[in-house]
Amino acid sequence: MKYKLLLCGINLLLCLSTCFSSALMAAETVIDFTGKIKDGQNITAVIRKSIEEAPKADLKFVFPKGVYHFSPAESFKKTYCITNHENGEKNIAFLFDGFRNVKIEGDETEFVFTGAMLPFLFVNSQGIELTGCSIDWSIPFYVQGEVICSMPKSKSYDVRFNSEGYDFQVADNRLVYPNQEGFSYSGIGESLVFDKYSKSPVYNSNTLDIHRKQNAMVEKLSNGDIRITEKIKSYPSVGSIIVFKGPNGENRYAPAIHALKSKDVVIRNVNVYHALGMGFLGEISENISLKNFNVCLREGTDRMLSATADATHFCNCRGNVVVDGCLFENMLDDGTNVHGTYVRIEKIISNRTLQAKLMHFQQGGFEFARPGDKNWFIIAPLINRQNENKIVDYRRLDDYTMELTFVKDLPKELKEGDLVENKTWNTDSFVMKNCTIRNHRARNIVLKTPGKTLIENNYLNSMMASILMRPEAYFWYEAGANENTVIRNNTFHNCILGGGEQAMLFISPRFAKNFDKSGWIDKNVVFENNTIHTFDNKIIHATSVNGLVIRNNKIIQTKDFKPYNPENPLVDLFHCKDVVVKGNMYQFDTPEFIRMDEDTRQTANINQK
Repeated sequence: MKYKLLLCGINLLLCLSTCFSSALMAAETVIDFTGKIKDGQNITAVIRKSIEEAPKADLKFVFPKGVYHFSPAESFKKTYCITNHENGEKNIAFLFDGFRNVKIEGDETEFVFTGAMLPFLFVNSQGIELTGCSIDWSIPFYVQGEVICSMPKSKSYDVRFNSEGYDFQVADNRLVYPNQEGFSYSGIGESLVFDKYSKSPVYNSNTLDIHRKQNAMVEKLSNGDIRITEKIKSYPSVGSIIVFKGPNGENRYAPAIHALKSKDVVIRNVNVYHALGMGFLGEISENISLKNFNVCLREGTDRMLSATADATHFCNCRGNVVVDGCLFENMLDDGTNVHGTYVRIEKIISNRTLQAKLMHFQQGGFEFARPGDKNWFIIAPLINRQNENKIVDYRRLDDYTMELTFVKDLPKELKEGDLVENKTWNTDSFVMKNCTIRNHRARNIVLKTPGKTLIENNYLNSMMASILMRPEAYFWYEAGANENTVIRNNTFHNCILGGGEQAMLFISPRFAKNFDKSGWIDKNVVFENNTIHTFDNKIIHATSVNGLVIRNNKIIQTKDFKPYNPENPLVDLFHCKDVVVKGNMYQFDTPEFIRMDEDTRQTANINQK
């Protein structure tokens, strides 16, 4: 009898469990556009209406295979601040504000945009999943053309611009583009030169990375080519492809996908073929996973650019951030950048209150802190973190200036010009693995985070440093010190193609003049089991690192390009502590494998032939 009662009880529990699960599944609202939208249709108004009328939780959008268009006129409008971009009113296709558990599922669905638009904004939302789609523009926000004639003596060069799929004109000796939905740049703007065949920035491209502060003289020739006359440091070679993307302060309208103050964001099987800024931006968000998220060129395209800024960027994100199996190529900035933010102290108001300022013009409106956030102070002349405290009140005075009040008294030595860093909003872990990053401007990976960091099984090819570790309070004011970084089993190929002072792995803090490098800032860095095929000697440069291990790497010199620095050692260390170098194999024409200053030598353990 007891056995029968037990069986009945188990069956009842199973039945209740099944019913409960079914009820949960039934609670999800599914909006399936199959058969409701047509291939080639402009669906801006349809999407806006669907989101406005949808419940705020447990929601799934399903899109069929096809090409669907968006334009500004009937999009969402929102005025807000985007870090590292231009602030202002944005035209948004998919706006999710305050949503929970939202899935957007495509079936190789192509979303194509016209004009100045932000495709996806997730703000104050949790449990977001975007899969199975691509993002592109009908007309990109840049122009490109082949250099037909280069005349440095007359300070000019002729360009045969690609006309099909681009929009530009010459008016009043100015190049006007992209002429989309009422949007055009005020000037010719910034430019970079690419190789026509490899679609990589050309050798020594640092000299051709032009950030103009004034317009060039532009004239249309009788054969249709365009002559550009200007004084620049280097002139592009005949046969190369030059790309213009508009002036600084205008050429970062918005990322393709922006996660702002959101949590548990998953982007999977998504291709970004073009973006009017970054491919993905995580800002003050928690737990982000990018899997097979590609910022890349469409197969068979003649375009040279994907995103006009970074492929991915994580500003003051916390929790776990994973970037896995992604392709990032042909952007005009870094593959990824993981960092916090420094604010500069402007005034000590009382023993617990100070006034501080965001220092870069594209940080305006950034929410540096919230009550309850922990912080560090960086007190000059030292550059390391000091004196942990907790913020109890945050008062914004304007887009850049704030008042911060703390639970404990401020350090007596704290003064104007010192820095505050938010401790709470940093990654617990950052993992980048199984990715390919190539053929783009700037660095592959930029790291500025105290959390556990793993860079593993990636293929990396860079114009500047491949991996840059740089706490910086000089220009961008991007915090902060790296404290636990492992870089292993990666393949580096022909890095630092553009030339310049950086090394392939470049660990180099940069602070204003009131700080010095007498202390150590980055610590616990392991660089192991990597394979390096490159042409230049600058493999590793490290300054002010406490705990650096370089072991079991294979370094082989290629003959693909002429070395910039044949007189340099492969490893160059300055003011480092507890360095271990052993078991590295190298086939390289170099005067010496490693060079150290006396500070480094005192605690170094070198077992290297």
